[in-house]
Order: sequence, then C-alpha cells, then structure tokens
Amino acid sequence: MDPVLRKKAAQAFLTVLCPTALCVGVGAVARSTAVFTSRSGFFQLGVNAAIVGLLVLMARRWPTRLYVAAGTLITAVLAVAAARSGPRIVVHTIILMGMWVGVTWVNVKVLGLRRWGSILGPYVAWATVFAAGLFAAGAILVALFRPSDVRSSLLFYVELSVFTGIGLGMGFKVQVWLTTSLWNDPRRASDERE
Repeated sequence: MDPVLRKKAAQAFLTVLCPTALCVGVGAVARSTAVFTSRSGFFQLGVNAAIVGLLVLMARRWPTRLYVAAGTLITAVLAVAAARSGPRIVVHTIILMGMWVGVTWVNVKVLGLRRWGSILGPYVAWATVFAAGLFAAGAILVALFRPSDVRSSLLFYVELSVFTGIGLGMGFKVQVWLTTSLWNDPRRASDERE
C-alpha cells in the first residue's frame, strides 16, 4: 500500500478510535458498566464520540459547504431512522446532531486554525466547547421533554457533558500525538526509505 494512503487511512482510523476509546474510558472510570448498557444515558458517550470523530474527519478534509451538506444529510438519515421511535426521539436526534455538526465545525474550522501557546490549549478549548454544546442541547431537551424533572435531568447532562468534553479533548490530543509520533519518528522515516 502507498505510504501516503496508509498514513491517511491510519489518521482517519485514529480520528474516530481515539476520542471514542477515551470517552468510553472516562465514562467507565466514572460510571462503571453504565457506559456499556444501551438503556443507560451514559451509553451515549461512545456513540456520540464516534459520531464526533467522523464529523471531525469530514470537517478537516472537506470545505465548509460540503461538510454542512454531509452533516445535514447524516442528521436527516438519523432522524428518519429514529421515526419508528416516535416524534420525541426524532426531535432529540435533530437537536443533538445539529449541535454536534455546529460544534465540530467551530472546533475544527475556527479554534483549529488558531495558534495556541500551550500544548494542551486547543484540547482544553475543544473539550470546553464540546461540553458546553452538549449541555446546551441537553438543557433544550430537558425544557422540551422533562420540565417536571429539571433538576435530575440537568444533573445528568452536566455529568454527561463533562465526561464527553474530557474524553473528546483527551481523545483528539492522543490522536494527534499518535499521528505525529508514528510519522515523524526519524527511525521510521529511515526504515521506510530502505
């Protein structure tokens, strides 16, 4: 396989795998097996992280128009797939996916182009933006669907948002670190030339 294609494929794989693994890991440390139980709200950690990984991959490689079109198409497909579960799940899907598409665009196309002083600066910013976006979407969902259970629902979204933000921020830092270390190691470069 061509080394350039191999590098791109590995970067794509790591862009989805690292944030997903770190989100699930953070959730497993904090909430144990709830992360692996599909009926638990914390199951969203892995699902959301995989979706965000795919969106980041698209946002990094595609122009904004194409990214927004693809994000809209993915949102529509997921909303149609959720239609069997009822209108509340459709609205829930549209709000969350719209938020992920928008927040990912902000992180990649706005914050990702900014020069950062510290090594962790961009990843702390990404974690904060992802967490804030998820909490805002959660607050809208609570207001729409659980107005009688505001306190416990908002507490759940605070936890989910913090775990998601930390997992995504760390996951993308690990992804960049792995990608950089795998392809910038002078010993590897000399091995590939031989």
